[in-house]
Amino acid sequence: MNTYTPSKIKASQFTPSKPIDEYLQESVKKIAVLFTDIVGSSKFFKSHGDTAGRKMLRQHQEMASPAVVEHGGIVVKVLGDSIMAYFSNPQEALKSAIKIQQKFQSFNQSKDPRYQIHIRMCIHYGGGIVEDKDIFGDVVNMAAKFLPLAGSDQIFVSHELYTQARELPSLQFEVVDLPINKKVLKGLTIYKLIWDETITFDPYVKTLLYFKPVWELGESNFAKAWDSLIDNKDSLWAGKVEKENILADKSVALIVKDPGSSLSLAMDVMKFLNSKLAKDSLPFLPLQIIVDSGTYVRAGRLALEDLKVDWEEIKPEDIYISFAAYKAIGESETFSVSPKPDKKHPQSFYKVELNEQLQNKPGLFLYQSALVQGEYSPCYYCGDRKHLTENCPSKQFSKITHVMKDLGYLPLEKINKLFFNYLTKTDINAGDGAESLSKSDRATQWAYNAFCELKMVYQLRFLRLLWKTREDSWNNIKENKSETAKGGLIWLGQDCLRVSKMDQAETILLDALEKHPQDFRVHCAMGFLNVEGKDFLQAKHYFGRALEYAETRPQKIFAHFLLSRLYSLNNDRGKAEDHINKILHIEPGCSEAVYQDIIFQFGRQKNAEALRRLIKLIRNNREYYLYALIDPELAAFNEIIHPELNNLLHEAQEEAKQIQAEAEQKANKLEEQLTAEEKKINDPRALFLKIEELSKADSYFNCLDIIYYGSSIIDIGSRYLEDRRMKLLRVLNILRPRVNSCIVAVNNFSNRSLIVAISRKLNNVQIKMDDNVTIARGSDPERLKDAFVEANKLAEELKQVESELKKLQKTQQMLFFIAKFFKNTFIFQSVNLLIAFLLFPICTYYMHFFLPEIRITPENIWEYQKIVIILGGFSGLCLALMLSTKNMPEK
Repeated sequence: MNTYTPSKIKASQFTPSKPIDEYLQESVKKIAVLFTDIVGSSKFFKSHGDTAGRKMLRQHQEMASPAVVEHGGIVVKVLGDSIMAYFSNPQEALKSAIKIQQKFQSFNQSKDPRYQIHIRMCIHYGGGIVEDKDIFGDVVNMAAKFLPLAGSDQIFVSHELYTQARELPSLQFEVVDLPINKKVLKGLTIYKLIWDETITFDPYVKTLLYFKPVWELGESNFAKAWDSLIDNKDSLWAGKVEKENILADKSVALIVKDPGSSLSLAMDVMKFLNSKLAKDSLPFLPLQIIVDSGTYVRAGRLALEDLKVDWEEIKPEDIYISFAAYKAIGESETFSVSPKPDKKHPQSFYKVELNEQLQNKPGLFLYQSALVQGEYSPCYYCGDRKHLTENCPSKQFSKITHVMKDLGYLPLEKINKLFFNYLTKTDINAGDGAESLSKSDRATQWAYNAFCELKMVYQLRFLRLLWKTREDSWNNIKENKSETAKGGLIWLGQDCLRVSKMDQAETILLDALEKHPQDFRVHCAMGFLNVEGKDFLQAKHYFGRALEYAETRPQKIFAHFLLSRLYSLNNDRGKAEDHINKILHIEPGCSEAVYQDIIFQFGRQKNAEALRRLIKLIRNNREYYLYALIDPELAAFNEIIHPELNNLLHEAQEEAKQIQAEAEQKANKLEEQLTAEEKKINDPRALFLKIEELSKADSYFNCLDIIYYGSSIIDIGSRYLEDRRMKLLRVLNILRPRVNSCIVAVNNFSNRSLIVAISRKLNNVQIKMDDNVTIARGSDPERLKDAFVEANKLAEELKQVESELKKLQKTQQMLFFIAKFFKNTFIFQSVNLLIAFLLFPICTYYMHFFLPEIRITPENIWEYQKIVIILGGFSGLCLALMLSTKNMPEK
């Protein structure tokens, strides 16, 4: 088994390969060389093994190296159990050594003595040879020679370093007695460093001012201005910077002497560039600027390895400052930062807001001009100058992406960031599927899609939407998401055109033209083919034939758009406008034609009318807020358009803020007022949760949606109020006739003693109903809710009254019947007795004179009287019953 043996430092290792006089003057520098050496490392390896030993060496390196970097040093080599580093500042070398020893002392306090790490250190100062990755010379050799003299946990320094660092506070230096037999150290004075254990040193921090040009956003005049800046750099920052470095991409890194001067120097650079740029240049400087504080100077060199910047978050022309640099500069009346720094949760960089701006703030969107800059003529399909029409990536789109709907939900800052990322990335491809893109790339793809969608009506994909549809509405064509029917020669020809197989496309389309000479689609495809072939005259011919054979309104509109685009690119604005006007005659509500007509109006300098129509269009179709924001054709009019867009945004923000507060109150009230069934139909709390989610992003679409949902909640409240009122009135209207009927019945009741309790209850019901009618005329939802519940109770109460009233009516009818029956019975029985006892004897007496054969004698007359009484009594009872029943009162 091989045993690991730590390397031992030998002075011969640092002898230069050639005489010092032969090195370039800039390679010979005054440096402080620092060595560390682990005491007892060989013993540690023997007792603990190679694995533990290597772990110990790694801990040594990980603990020592950061302290070197913090004080502006560079670790040159790791020699087994030793580290060699060098510094340009001898005082920082000494501070670094003390900090390293303090780290190991702290480390050892919690360790078993067997696993503690103790090191010796030495520092020497003098002339040495500095190369890219190494140092040589006597200063290195001498430091290596007296390193072994130091004991565990000690720092030895040479007299040369002592003279440079003796002014540091809380330090003592003791002269070391050198061994007599060490001839190599003859004439050398060595000091043992003694320091206060509580002493602390701040890192060797410098303020970095970094300028990064964004070439993808700039034009040639900016490149010239930047070259002029570099040529005149001495006049701009001479005497203000310690170090400078111009990187391969022409970025400029400066170490400023005074942290407070970094912002003014940044403003001087911006002022210089603006003075060199033409007035018609970009509305912003394509320049990213950051100010940071850190260990960016190491051994006299500018070191940017630790500069960590998410450049996608740095907006061009604005100045960004790190939390460390902000602390170094301190608060000032001349600037502020956004957002306000939080010491507990600092972010990487903050945007600097200067109280005195160099120029007017740029518009809401920065990259309109950058979207179409390039060396070619404008692309027919999208307007970009970075590619030829035949190579336009928009040909890869098969349908409308509707990306403007998504883009509108982003704040302006994020929209700018998306387009910045798109313009500074070169690997965006329209053909890439969304699944193949990262989240960041998909967001960047939005910017690309949005730019292409500006000119969607001139693109090949729109022809596909019209392929076999008989739809006669332009807007319905755009909203159609169904798969287009494919197949046939014409489809094959346009598909070859889509993938830029021009020869195949021409052959197939000519064949299709011969077979289908009156097909709108083949003439459109032939027109596109000639557009890509730069034969605009032939393209105009075919688009004209397409218009001639167009059968539906969308087909005619599309042909007019294609012809208008041709004339516009040929600078024949008059004919281009004629075709747009014809579209508006066919379909006045075609928003794309209205928008294009507005652009033409701006071109004719009818700015006031064009702006009025643009704002009206945006209010009718909010997606045109994005069109007006990013369309390069409107870049020249940003000074008048962007303030109006800003006003629209602020107007929406204020209205959203007011409605959100009102909607929250209404939602809270409705939460208590609505029943569970009503909430299933309209849940105000769910709508308000949407509002809260939307309020997290301050975008135009979010504000409009907040207004919509807030108004919906308020409408729910109003509808609920009206619905409850109508329901209450319906219940009361149903109850009113019943109450009136009961009142009539009570008033007609003959036996008042029986009806007293019912009358009192009915009177109470009537009073409550009148109260509910009054509530129904009001607008208090709580009282309406209670009144509705009360009305239902009244219905039950009235039902009970009606039931009792019916019972009393039946009782009254029964009593009436009995009284009538007894009365009639008395009368009829009285008459019967009168007949039987008085009239019957008299009648029979006189009948003997006329009818002597009648054998009714006084002796037997009683027998006949009994018969009369019985028959008369029965007849009287029947008549009394009939008359009593007939004379019964109605209900």
